[in-house]
Amino acid sequence: MTELTFEDEEFEEEQPGRVYYDLNETLSRGAGLSFVYGPRDVGKTYAGKNWWLKDFISNGAEGVYVRRLQEELDETKHSLFDDVAHVYGKEVKARGSLFHIRNLRPLELEGKEVREWEQANPWVRFGYSMALSQQQMYKSGVYDKVTKMIYDEIIIENPNKRYLQNEPSQFVNLMTTVFRHRPKRKIVAMSNAGAMWNPYFSYYKVTSKDLQQTFIRRNGGKVLFHIYRNEAAIASLRDSVMGDFGDEEYIRYAVEGKFRDVNEFM
Repeated sequence: MTELTFEDEEFEEEQPGRVYYDLNETLSRGAGLSFVYGPRDVGKTYAGKNWWLKDFISNGAEGVYVRRLQEELDETKHSLFDDVAHVYGKEVKARGSLFHIRNLRPLELEGKEVREWEQANPWVRFGYSMALSQQQMYKSGVYDKVTKMIYDEIIIENPNKRYLQNEPSQFVNLMTTVFRHRPKRKIVAMSNAGAMWNPYFSYYKVTSKDLQQTFIRRNGGKVLFHIYRNEAAIASLRDSVMGDFGDEEYIRYAVEGKFRDVNEFM
């Protein structure tokens, strides 16, 4: 049988020179609720998970991961932290609506060693997953160790899906359920640029003219919209699959992070 070789190809796990989003650019602005919009594949979700996990390991602060629908959570939650957890020598397991974490088990352990190790390294809760569509179900819960919330994929890109009725108000209700009157709270909602015509821009009266700014403030600065623009990140994405194979409209949205329908408003 002929042995396959790959001498003519070079395989790299990461693209050299890639530039990734830094969540501190947003959090340092001091808002309690921040919306972050930008190109695809610049590490927005990863930055949020890293922020959460690092804070839990250092301070025991828990978090909440939000998606619009339960089916979206079911598709993502079990592998959500796989990439970032291993960086800290941890492993994460999703059980129902709870996230648990423990030290990464050494592969060389066997039999009795495994049992002893598991007794010494139990699973510990470090947060929750919540579907916004079910926000009323969480109202009687107690989440006193939660200091942060991440709402992922807040803008809908699939034309076959719809926003919830009065969705921004439902989001505020969920935040109220989780944080009550505790002052220590940070909420970050993330998405690709997608469409400007969405309920959150309408709710906070964000216009096409506003999008010329990098930071848009509402509610006395307590609400922030961060339109993430980084020329180095965009340049690195132009050499990715998106830049190589996308048409002009797709590149404008996915690589450059521009809202697809913004010209209609301008």
